[in-house]
Amino acid sequence: MCAPTASHKDFLLMEKVIAAHNSQNWAEVLELEGRMEELIEGRDDHTREAILRMFLQAHRQTSMRLPPLHSLFQGHTLSIFRFQERRIELLGSMERFRDQGEEIFELANSILILNTTEEFGVSAFGKEEAARHFQTARDLGAAHGFFSLECRACLGLGWLKTDEGRDEEAVELLQNALAAAKLSEAEQGDTEELRVLPSLLDALLNTNALEEVEPLVKRYREAGEAESRRQRRMNYHYLKSFSFSARLHEVLLIYTPRVGNPFTLLCPCIPPRPIASATGSTAPECGQTHSLTLPLSPGTREA
Repeated sequence: MCAPTASHKDFLLMEKVIAAHNSQNWAEVLELEGRMEELIEGRDDHTREAILRMFLQAHRQTSMRLPPLHSLFQGHTLSIFRFQERRIELLGSMERFRDQGEEIFELANSILILNTTEEFGVSAFGKEEAARHFQTARDLGAAHGFFSLECRACLGLGWLKTDEGRDEEAVELLQNALAAAKLSEAEQGDTEELRVLPSLLDALLNTNALEEVEPLVKRYREAGEAESRRQRRMNYHYLKSFSFSARLHEVLLIYTPRVGNPFTLLCPCIPPRPIASATGSTAPECGQTHSLTLPLSPGTREA
């Protein structure tokens, strides 16, 4: 009996990897990772990309079962990072720009994970590198009309700006994300704006842009309500919209002038010129404000 040729061995190895992948036996896929280069060598771009994707998915699925700061999780994330870099280059040469942009976006998230510690959070280097990849994904999405990608990339950039305390810049990025979300929703039927609105509302409240908050709270609640109807259960975002209403109410209480009597209102002066009162005092000139005390109900004593 003849010994199997090198190409036949490669074929059998490929069949083994595909079978393990299709059965979602991620441990077996990872066991074969050491022989990945044998599989890739001499293959066309489409086959090489498919092989990289199988091993990439195996690492992702395995890492999802581990705590984020676990050493094994970090090891899988590092492997994911390496596979992502190779796959991004391949997808570009194949002109699969949507998939390339999605992988660049995921690469930015991998960088954030790899540069996060429990004590210090995300390092400055991690933020800088992640921002660079988010911006690349945003540019790619804008250039090709991939609105969902552009939305999520702007959202990632907005998160980083918020984390640095640069709320004004975050608001601009998150507003761009919201604009792209509406186009994405029309394109794919997704509810991307539910991802954006909580972060945008946070940033607007931090910058005291209260005139923009109220209509967005209403928009957030309506989007959450629509999602609740679609899912046939109470949606998290619908409930969260009420917390933003409460926060807005608290801020308005802080900035609203306080008066001694709860029945006292601040209202503009109506008379065009001072008018003498019975006591000889005059009413304020037009343009000023004065306190108007409403009569108390019978039997009620003023505090």
